[in-house]
Amino acid sequence: MKVAIPPDLISFVHSQVADGHFSSEQEMIAVGLRLLKLQSERFGDLRREIGIGIEALQRGKGIKLDDTSLAEFFAEIEQEVQEEFDAAGNRNP
Repeated sequence: MKVAIPPDLISFVHSQVADGHFSSEQEMIAVGLRLLKLQSERFGDLRREIGIGIEALQRGKGIKLDDTSLAEFFAEIEQEVQEEFDAAGNRNP
């Protein structure tokens, strides 16, 4: 497959490889595509979970979150995403 990459992104790819974040341009592109795939999957999961939450709220079911519990909730999600990314064999650039 051949893909045309805009000049500003080509320079970004080269700089990431030159800085040692990736061993090659191909590795960087592959990691980027895996990250986009993971993001797309997570957004699908999130949309489903939001739908479940909206239905629960409409039935009068719900919990109250304060700033602390909300921050903990988002930290857990961030940790889960990082663990899935790591489990897929990706390096954190």
